[in-house]
Amino acid sequence: MSVPNPAVPPAWRYAGDQLKRWRLKAGVTREELGLAARYSPDTIKAMEQGVRMPTPQLLDAADALFRAEGLLSAAKEYLSRDKFPVRAHGFIELERGRAACGHTRCP
Repeated sequence: MSVPNPAVPPAWRYAGDQLKRWRLKAGVTREELGLAARYSPDTIKAMEQGVRMPTPQLLDAADALFRAEGLLSAAKEYLSRDKFPVRAHGFIELERGRAACGHTRCP
């Protein structure tokens, strides 16, 4: 089992995992899902792996194709892109602390 990448939001991984499970249960290939959603199979794979955020377009196409009755489309509410990447969060917090201090020489 691989170690999850901390830079990838858990919601992306979960939604992607659910997409893959529904796709396999329906007996649909990545190519077929890609045609329905207008994405390449490689893009579908990246979304299933949580490397890319599953898009509303993909979630809706998969929901219709797999007859998920809204269960996959519902994930759209929980998926979003961070304004800043996870690797920048420590720096942002440091800068917030400096701004609150009011001095440029604060730690």
